[in-house]
Amino acid sequence: MRRLEGINQTTDVLAYKHRKSLSDNSGGFRCPKKQLEKFLKKKHQRKWKTEFITKIIADFEKIIVAKPMELFRLAKKLGPVTNANFSKFIRQNLKYEKFRSSKLALDFIGNLGIKSCPYCNAQYVLSLDKEGKALCQFDHVISKDLYPYLSISYFNLVPCCASCNHMKSNTDVLNEASFVHPFNDSFADKILFKASPSAINKFYTNGRTVRGDVNIIIDKLDNVDYHLDTFKLLEVYNEHHDYIDEIYLKSIMYNSSRRKELTRLYVHTKQMTQEELDRLIYSTYMSKEDINKRPLAKFQQDLIDQFNGLNS
Repeated sequence: MRRLEGINQTTDVLAYKHRKSLSDNSGGFRCPKKQLEKFLKKKHQRKWKTEFITKIIADFEKIIVAKPMELFRLAKKLGPVTNANFSKFIRQNLKYEKFRSSKLALDFIGNLGIKSCPYCNAQYVLSLDKEGKALCQFDHVISKDLYPYLSISYFNLVPCCASCNHMKSNTDVLNEASFVHPFNDSFADKILFKASPSAINKFYTNGRTVRGDVNIIIDKLDNVDYHLDTFKLLEVYNEHHDYIDEIYLKSIMYNSSRRKELTRLYVHTKQMTQEELDRLIYSTYMSKEDINKRPLAKFQQDLIDQFNGLNS
């Protein structure tokens, strides 16, 4: 399985590495399964709690590496934990918070090789605290509050920006058909960014677009209503109208003839690759597989294709 754009290894391999790191005390991490087993050895526990913990232990290895659709089935099989205190107890014993603040979380993101949020592609997935320590944001596709036993499941942990994590929050996506799971799919295949006709006309007449206008439109190539509504992508990307001005100018300055000339000068003489030249011209990655290496890459790629078609 390998769908998250730009990953360095197959996610199947990374999922099993994740399970191993949770089990071998990496980074001072105590094996979560053993923590749960200790609970069963204590006397005078309520029967419904011991029965539920027993089910988690029985499925523990599967829970950690289960693929997205398998996780959905496990969530429906075991059901939600509606007792808030018991949910918190499970999360504490599975050590999610400790994982999130540990080197394991940084390795998790580093092994995926992504830098920008796979939900919006508009912001970085890492931020810094006051001491300069990198902070990891993870969205739990399936709510960690209602389904705490999935809180450290590999395919339930999506590195994302703080804004998207906040906006999605504990939304239940189990029955949401239009939710785009980054490990299964990519929203880059389902939408197309375009400069609106009014934005292009405004650029022609004034030399720039204006904030507040509808400068960006999003063509839906599939059912992505949940994704667009939850993460407010249209609103987010209309704040970046200045990219229209910049990319349109570049499409004129670097028309097809000029690009061919630069290719002869630098690529044919082996001073740089075509990929390096394109990135130098457009200030972004031009391959769809690289959109998660830099914020706004998908947005820029689509505008570049649109304007190069107009000015080639």
